[in-house]
Amino acid sequence: MSGLRLFTSNRLEILAREMARELSFPLLSPLTPEVIVVQSQGMERWLSQTLASTLGVWGNARYPFPNMILKEFFEAVLPGRTLDSSFEPEVMALRLMGLFSADRGGASLAPLAHYLGEASGDLKEYQLARRIADTFDQYGVFRPELLLEWQEQGGGGWQGDLWRALVRGREGGHRAALRRDFLQRVKGGSVDTSSLPARISVFGISYLPPLHLEALEALSRHIPITLYLMNPCREYWYEIASEREQSGRERRGGGAATSGDLHWEEGNPLLASLGRQGRDFLGRVSGGIEDEVPCYRESNAGSLLHSLQDDILTLRHPREAPRRRLDAADLSLQVHSCHGPMREVEVLHDQLLDLLERLPGLEPRDILVMTPDIEGYAPYISAVFDGVTDPARKIPFSIADRSLRSQSPLISAFLAILGLPGSRFGASQVLDILEVPAVLRRFGLNEADLEVVRRWIGETRIRWGIDAEDRQRQGVPPFGENSWKSGLQRLLLGYALPGEGRRLFGDILPFDDVEGSETRVLGALSAFAGELFAVAESLEARRPLAEWGVALSTVAERIFAEDPETERDLQLLNQTLGELPRLQASSGYGEAVDFRLLRTWVAERLERGPQQTGFLVGGVTFCAMQPMRSIPFRVIAMIGMNDGAFPRIARPPGFDLIAAHPQRGDRSKRDEDRYLFLEALLSAWDHLHISYCGQSVRDNSSAPPSVVVSELLDAVELGFEAAGGPVLDRVVIPHRLQGFSPAYFDAAPLLFSYSAENLKALQAHSSGGGTPSPFFAGVLPPSETPGETVTLRQLQRFFDNPSRFFLEERLGVTLGGVAVSPRDREPFALDSLEKYLLEQELVSRVLDGETLAEGYPLMAGAGILPPGEPGAVLYGRLSQGALAFAGRVREFLPGDADPAVDIDLDLAGLRLVGRIEGGRQGTLVRYRYAKVKARDRLRLWLEHLLLAAADPGGESLLIASDRIVRFRPVENPRPLLAALLRRYREGLCRPLPLFGQASFKYAEAVARGTEESSALLSARSAWQGGDYQRGDEDDPHHRLCHRHGDPLASPFAELALEVFAPLFEHQEEG
Repeated sequence: MSGLRLFTSNRLEILAREMARELSFPLLSPLTPEVIVVQSQGMERWLSQTLASTLGVWGNARYPFPNMILKEFFEAVLPGRTLDSSFEPEVMALRLMGLFSADRGGASLAPLAHYLGEASGDLKEYQLARRIADTFDQYGVFRPELLLEWQEQGGGGWQGDLWRALVRGREGGHRAALRRDFLQRVKGGSVDTSSLPARISVFGISYLPPLHLEALEALSRHIPITLYLMNPCREYWYEIASEREQSGRERRGGGAATSGDLHWEEGNPLLASLGRQGRDFLGRVSGGIEDEVPCYRESNAGSLLHSLQDDILTLRHPREAPRRRLDAADLSLQVHSCHGPMREVEVLHDQLLDLLERLPGLEPRDILVMTPDIEGYAPYISAVFDGVTDPARKIPFSIADRSLRSQSPLISAFLAILGLPGSRFGASQVLDILEVPAVLRRFGLNEADLEVVRRWIGETRIRWGIDAEDRQRQGVPPFGENSWKSGLQRLLLGYALPGEGRRLFGDILPFDDVEGSETRVLGALSAFAGELFAVAESLEARRPLAEWGVALSTVAERIFAEDPETERDLQLLNQTLGELPRLQASSGYGEAVDFRLLRTWVAERLERGPQQTGFLVGGVTFCAMQPMRSIPFRVIAMIGMNDGAFPRIARPPGFDLIAAHPQRGDRSKRDEDRYLFLEALLSAWDHLHISYCGQSVRDNSSAPPSVVVSELLDAVELGFEAAGGPVLDRVVIPHRLQGFSPAYFDAAPLLFSYSAENLKALQAHSSGGGTPSPFFAGVLPPSETPGETVTLRQLQRFFDNPSRFFLEERLGVTLGGVAVSPRDREPFALDSLEKYLLEQELVSRVLDGETLAEGYPLMAGAGILPPGEPGAVLYGRLSQGALAFAGRVREFLPGDADPAVDIDLDLAGLRLVGRIEGGRQGTLVRYRYAKVKARDRLRLWLEHLLLAAADPGGESLLIASDRIVRFRPVENPRPLLAALLRRYREGLCRPLPLFGQASFKYAEAVARGTEESSALLSARSAWQGGDYQRGDEDDPHHRLCHRHGDPLASPFAELALEVFAPLFEHQEEG
């Protein structure tokens, strides 16, 4: 390569300075742009900023990638010729599918017959064709002579047959032919340089295939071409080999080398192990260049990080000198072992705050954080770095390299829609699409409307499937219950013809709970579902590629709003779909293809390329670990460096001849990743931070880091020592499970935290909770005016749960709990609550004179029961129990029902009103097809007192599955009601320590003559609950209102007796 100039250095900033010096000599025409070949947009951005800073003024430059500059070379040297688009891998795959269709069953495809099957245009065929096309594309780069040999001399088996069929009529349009003709023309000397760049600079590229190097070498005889390449080592290191490589050579050669030979061949173990790709590439480049300018710089700073870098630079083996002593203040290299990704990012945030404070002049823009899994770590990064509210601890950041799908809810929803055909149409699956803002706007909905839709889906019991026919297509019995069509029909019919839960129209049970103001939401939901189901049905067809492009564009128009917020995403989507007609035209493949093939192609296109945003835009840069990212930063961090996550493992197909017969200079993903790790090690100026998930969240068991991290630690252990213990104890830092561990706030130098929140948590924990303030310590003024009306229903709700009533009615606080996602499976069994409600409903129907046979279609129509025979069997079993219990209740229902009693009383400064029904010959009868609870007793007791005040002398009955509770007549109910109303008023001013289970158990024990201490023990047991019984403490309203205190302290006992003691005095059980 005698025409090339080569600058090499171990520091990229030195190469940039040398390049600036070279480019300061202007080209003949000021309008001629400089051409600088780079490896990534990140490198382009960094280099532009560096040149502008160095030269003062910088512009009129373009930065093509290696493949683009090679294409320009071919077009300039071979006028009228360019790489035929039919040899692009995507196009080539479709052309191969055409060959499969034309010769299916032929002798040349016999080795593939077991994979191809009978159908053409399906996903399986496309996947095979794409693997073959990608392999042929790699042959064009790394084995061009092989392709030309197949083309001109035959051979190659079935691969050769397919290749010859692909090039027939296009013999000069593929990369191997262009390379041959290009080299012949350039080496022949007849080159018109007017179409070529005036000069070319190749900057910071870690690897180029032989094809690109040959082109650069050949053109360097005609135009000035200068390479600026990072070389980790200034010595001749192109023949060194790692211990693993040496062992492999011994096995292949059958001999053994001496220990001295092995020592000499290995050189620096880190360089030998991690630098294989750079060794082969740089060895090939420098081997034929006479004009090489070395620009190396040894740091001599003495830190652990710099010593490792200098050892690599000088090819020094750690055994060549005594172990160096690690300075106690040396924190230049640290490896952090954490419990999961969240802790990794939390530790990183603290470490960066420390570095920003400790390293003079360090700014967030000087920090790069890389991870093998940027999509997986992005949510944790956002949660930790965005979650800081203290401005002093706020670190600006950006996340680069995220896929379009992860960045765009619209694109993600589009791919989800493409996943609907053949799917179950689960309730959550469909709701996830509706929740996307662009979909909501398209159908005129908002976030508040979504809550209504979620409630409807839950209460109509929509689970999965469009309708019975859709389920039959999926190979299950054609039942319509719990389907989307069933639920929507219930909603629409319920708005038009209320059925009150007891009337079918056809086989549809109307869902009555649709308010007039919600009709707009119902119409929008119906329209959305109709469009979605129609779209899914339209996607089931087979179409040629061009028609698919139109069909998928129509899908986007039907589902997403077109407005300024969606303009960019829809443009990107339509650009992708617009490639389909071009693919059909370029490939000539006009056959109809299966939708699954198109879905795979679209997903690959929309997920393949990361969005080129967020890199070097200010603040800390988070990005993916991608090859050839050797940009220098003062601080470099690598997180997620887990065993198996990095480096990547390539799995080439069995027919890949490059993998079967490797040559020096071939591309290897694993070697690329190893060299990337080496470049990161060399590009960190001041500090290198590495973290991995080294401890299990469950049992604290250990897990190893990535193999490259282990090799780095081996090098540290081999060449360094520390006072007071193993050197790795200073480098590897095992972290605690929680950020509020005491270890982060004591004098330990390696564990620390900047989190004020964690410090407060630790202080509270260390003091046993200290004396935290209760949720509510004061007393609110009375909320009602004298004579205000209180309904019986309000009074019952209050005594059901005074804490909840206070929060909701006085403070306006609603504890919604954890949002429950819609269920996606039809009911195969009923949970306890569903079973109770159904049994109670069946008893009510029997007592109303209905036959339970009439009830089965209603229950099935409501989607409560499992579909088909299992539901009928379950209904029959529950009906038998309900009939028996109803018969028991009937024994206490003599004659006709008494007229309803209207209540209107003035007590304790309040007006108490209500209506009580259910009396039979002066006895109020209530029933519950379950065990009696304290709440049931108290509800009936309130009604009993009101009836006694309105019409003295009556009794009340509660008939349950386990007992019968009877309340005897109360002679003077008004003082009891007045006391309860005073507690009601008090409960609106502060939370009362009155609990359904604990208060009842206490009063019950006292009524039986139990000692006070034993009664309180019973109450506390009821408060706490157990393995099989929930306690009052499990209720979030009680837990909030009575936190940080003893809920059974005074006036708990007084309240319990005041409310429940009169109840026990008038109660009989049987």
